[in-house]
Amino acid sequence: MKKKVVIISDTHGLIDYMDDIFENEGNIDCLIHLGDYYGDIGLIENKYKNLKTYYIMGNHDMEWMEPKEAIFDIYGVKIFATHGHLYNIKLGVDKLVEKAKSVGADIVLYGHNHIQKCIYQDGIIVINPGSISEPREDNCLFSYTILEITKDEIIVKSKWGNYNSNGIGLEINTVKLVPHNDAWKEAFLKEKENLQNILGKKVVQIEHVGSTSIPNMPAKPIIDIVVALDSIGSVEYAVKKLVANGYIYKGPIESTNDRYGFVKGIGNKREEHLYLTTLNSEVWYDYVLVRDYIIEHKEAFDAYLNLKTTLAEKYADDRRKYTKSKFDFLEEMHRLSRKEYLGVDYKKRTNTL
Repeated sequence: MKKKVVIISDTHGLIDYMDDIFENEGNIDCLIHLGDYYGDIGLIENKYKNLKTYYIMGNHDMEWMEPKEAIFDIYGVKIFATHGHLYNIKLGVDKLVEKAKSVGADIVLYGHNHIQKCIYQDGIIVINPGSISEPREDNCLFSYTILEITKDEIIVKSKWGNYNSNGIGLEINTVKLVPHNDAWKEAFLKEKENLQNILGKKVVQIEHVGSTSIPNMPAKPIIDIVVALDSIGSVEYAVKKLVANGYIYKGPIESTNDRYGFVKGIGNKREEHLYLTTLNSEVWYDYVLVRDYIIEHKEAFDAYLNLKTTLAEKYADDRRKYTKSKFDFLEEMHRLSRKEYLGVDYKKRTNTL
């Protein structure tokens, strides 16, 4: 009879891909978590109540928490598990292998560096499952490992998911412009439906904004969305609902508390920027009117494209400077769009960045 074991590590508070793992893998007999964070074990156990779990603590778990390492006998296979930081695994696995040999283990498991690995060294199978929340391999969305154990053999299957095929997602603090992609609109429409389901009647309107909303405009592959709530008083409710559904809350952005920011993504990549405000607020106009103005005025489109291209080359590794350097141009777009669409020659307040 074959037994299937899922090995994960370094979930760091995000277990969204566990559903995908269980759906893809079918019947799973047990799960091993190699640390960081302990709280995720409770969430997994509550969701998959009949699942047998094993776990150890990592360097981001409380110092007093135990075990820091453990030996599991699973279906006759002896497994030594540790998070890895106590064995300087970033310098190699020799110490781990020696420890595994000293305790008579067949397999040694570790995490910590978020990089998937499977090797055979000195008679020991050495496995790092990577991370299902913050993998550090290129173009990797999540990674984990499957052990299939029979009375005659041990089969190791390294599993991972490639980053979104629709081209959405960019590493934190980097700037990379890519050609416009029709999939961006589809991604927005899908997320719009999701947001409407999450926030319900608190939503008045949802708009796709930013460069990914402008046809033919090269852009950073991150979807910008602005949501108009029925009132600023609904923000607290919205924050709780959004955080519970995988958004990371960045707090109020404007000094007058009329724009509230969120990001969404996996690991060190961002797929979406979300902003909460109210309909026809200054923030709403900043996004929606400027989008429409650039779409409808070729001279504005060309000027913005030239500016973005120049700044992206100059600040490829500094998104903050890239964004700040667009401020004066966007200020002028704010003025012109309000003048044309609202009949108001408005100068945007300057204390918002």
